[in-house]
Amino acid sequence: TLGEVPLLSYFNIAVNVALLCTVVAASLERPPASPPRTALVASDAFAFGSAFASFGFAYGVHPVLPSVRASMRSPRLYPRTVVASMAGTLLFYLPISAVCYARYGDAVRSPVMDTPPL
Repeated sequence: TLGEVPLLSYFNIAVNVALLCTVVAASLERPPASPPRTALVASDAFAFGSAFASFGFAYGVHPVLPSVRASMRSPRLYPRTVVASMAGTLLFYLPISAVCYARYGDAVRSPVMDTPPL
């Protein structure tokens, strides 16, 4: 029922925070012996497409947003809700991507936990 949605949402947030902490801690556990190789622009078109698809998936909530607005008690809060959801997504993705790319460079695999320690 809809009454269980908040409980499930809080559980989901707790799991995501635990995952965020685990990935960042595992990435920082041992610094690399040599600096990772990084590139500003991906030379592989498939790598760019994969990154674009990952961000599209992460921010792919937009098809659901009209039904969220329709079910809100205060639809005037809708813009704040959208900004908060996008900012929350950014707060989870940015630390993982920044720390793991700084740690592994171009050796990062998807998902990042499949990347072997250097």
